[in-house]
Amino acid sequence: MELNYNKDIESFNRFLRNKGYKLTSQRIAVLKQVLNTDTHFNAEEIFDKVRNGRQRISRATVYRTLEQIEKCNLIRKLELGQSRAYYEQLSGKTQHEHIYCKECGKIIEFSDSILEDRVKEISGRYDVVTTNHSFQISGICSECSKKAAMREKMESVQ
Repeated sequence: MELNYNKDIESFNRFLRNKGYKLTSQRIAVLKQVLNTDTHFNAEEIFDKVRNGRQRISRATVYRTLEQIEKCNLIRKLELGQSRAYYEQLSGKTQHEHIYCKECGKIIEFSDSILEDRVKEISGRYDVVTTNHSFQISGICSECSKKAAMREKMESVQ
């Protein structure tokens, strides 16, 4: 993990230098939080973790830094139909897709070889070299469906 960690920090540093920015202590703090997060996260969670680590930082800096980290291809932004975007770090991860529960917000990762084959086939049909793709399913998970059914049953009894 340490080798990838240093490689990712250096990659981000190169990206920033190419854009005319510096790798500040605040940017390092955000990047380290991102690289140490194995679950999906939002900007507010990163802000809270960095602040709890005693680093002085603004929300705006966290949001801008996450945008920069995304442009550097170290994280992927997930638009899941809510007002708040989620992110996931990409270092060491294989291609996968997401199922999102609109009730509880649970995010389930999955991989499917048939889907991957279709992406390759479709890309080939349109003579496109695929560098990335995203596939998301939104719905209501079985736990939330059961809870809703129980609520309906309880309401019908009253």
